[in-house]
Amino acid sequence: MACGTGNVVNDVVDMRPDAAGGRSRPLAAGRLPVRAAQATAIVLAAGALLLSFAAGKTPGIEMSGLLALAIAYSYVFKSTVLLGNVVVACCASFPVVYGGEQAGAVPARVWAAAALSFLFMLCYETLETLRDREADAAPELR
Repeated sequence: MACGTGNVVNDVVDMRPDAAGGRSRPLAAGRLPVRAAQATAIVLAAGALLLSFAAGKTPGIEMSGLLALAIAYSYVFKSTVLLGNVVVACCASFPVVYGGEQAGAVPARVWAAAALSFLFMLCYETLETLRDREADAAPELR
């Protein structure tokens, strides 16, 4: 839910560059109202926090950090190129470890799965950055 929040926030922030870059995402294409996307982000964030704090203080704090990082990506880290890619990869791989913690253990195979997830997302996001760089860099679209 926290990663979903980050994705929705990013799509709202990137509406104009996505539309200029020919992306067919619902917001960029005008098929989804911005208010609906904002409401979705709020519901997802609230759900993530409620469920994680219901599991305990530590899971709630960890989820709060993930949520903050996922949202901060769109406003702070995205423009840093490689650091932004690392942030997205962390957000994508954290749920693997978080799930292991909630199950009571984080064995080596969970860390291996998280590492593979991290590496995959880092490569994927780096390629996406290269593909989107012209539209993302246009100052008149921000």
